[in-house]
Amino acid sequence: MDFNVYVIYSPKLLSELKNHLDECGGYIHAGIIYRSINRYRGRGYTFDKEETKKTVVFCKEETIVKLEENPTYKGKVLPYNWTSFPVPNDQHNECWDLHISGIPNDYTSQEAEKIISDSIKSILPMKEGNRTNYKIEFSPRSRETGEIRGYGHIIFDNVNKETIKLCKLILHNMPVPFKNEPDQKRIVTCVWHRLGAPNRKAKTGDKKYNLEASNMRRMKPMVKQVDISNVSFQKSEEPVTSSSN
Repeated sequence: MDFNVYVIYSPKLLSELKNHLDECGGYIHAGIIYRSINRYRGRGYTFDKEETKKTVVFCKEETIVKLEENPTYKGKVLPYNWTSFPVPNDQHNECWDLHISGIPNDYTSQEAEKIISDSIKSILPMKEGNRTNYKIEFSPRSRETGEIRGYGHIIFDNVNKETIKLCKLILHNMPVPFKNEPDQKRIVTCVWHRLGAPNRKAKTGDKKYNLEASNMRRMKPMVKQVDISNVSFQKSEEPVTSSSN
């Protein structure tokens, strides 16, 4: 990996920040960090997403050095804190594949797959020569139209964990517009895939048990994300972790 990951604090438009990054040497990825808002609506609480003034950026150190020559960004850039990044929890049967939810269901399976592959191709193309790095699966809710249910998953094939973490960082909290109503958007959730435990009541020698144990079905993952997007840059010497974890 010939780039680092940073968090930049700036109220500027994302497009303007990207222009400044390009002027300073370019970047691989730049995305707004969102924070979760717990709001009471009618019968209960709902979690909404709200933009922060933080942006997660993949770029070379030289780009950041030049960017900080601009007084606007001086002291407003910190390294991403990977120590707080959640990794798969064995006790919850989580694995290194990714569960994606929140894609608007007016997209077809192929369209949803393209959104995902286009988003991460800068760090991990789907195919490299004869090698396939991953496959994406979105189950259709309609066989006639091919429109999706809104969730799917990425299955990686011999991809290193550091690259998978970067994919997760890009995809989690990524805004995606509705195909038929482009002014409306949904925020994607990207978490670790969770594997279901086999039937422990069955006997170890039972043929059905052995089949279930070797082909553990995929279950809905535990959606638990670290959100410290409200951490202040003022007088902070510690790197911060975004809510994009």
